[in-house]
Amino acid sequence: MWIDISHPISAKLALYPDDEAFTLNQSNFTQGKTKIITSSVHTGLHFGTHTDAPLHFIPTGLSIDQVDLNKYIGRCQIINLDLSQRKHKIILPSDLPSISEPRVLIATNTFDYTQDFNPNFATLHPELTQNLIQQNCILIGIDTPSVDPCDQLTDFENHLQLLSNNIAIIEGLKLHNIPSGIYEMIAIPLAYEGLEASPLRVLIKQIKANDN
Repeated sequence: MWIDISHPISAKLALYPDDEAFTLNQSNFTQGKTKIITSSVHTGLHFGTHTDAPLHFIPTGLSIDQVDLNKYIGRCQIINLDLSQRKHKIILPSDLPSISEPRVLIATNTFDYTQDFNPNFATLHPELTQNLIQQNCILIGIDTPSVDPCDQLTDFENHLQLLSNNIAIIEGLKLHNIPSGIYEMIAIPLAYEGLEASPLRVLIKQIKANDN
């Protein structure tokens, strides 16, 4: 059975500071005997569950319509950590088990998208990012708004390391109550021509439980 691990897009989701708020305009009208609904939305591309393309931080990098979609389809390893009680919520290399799949999704239980934005969420330690690159990972996902800390927004070290190596980033996953294990994943970004990100609908199907 496929499981949806992306957040439904609506104005209810927590908004990253200075990001574009979600707004919806909807029209109802009748043409002949047919009732028709049309909608338009306005939102930033980094809202909720989304993926970053290299262009997000690298001016000469690939845009979201140019990225390799094979990175978003295939086996992934979900690692369920609970860092909610840790004061400094940085994911260290020692926190992760052995990596067996090229796509790694990390559940931290440190951010609630149904509440007001809280900057104290888990992010990656740069050493862990480098380790994942050296292990030939092609996609890194996390259940928080960013792989970089909110209090170090001038550095973006993890984004730069990953994107400069053409590793896909997924942020804002919905991984609550998803057990560790090996899964099949499908997550296709929209082909926004020349843009740096896209919202995602991420589906997983378990292959093997508790592999880590």
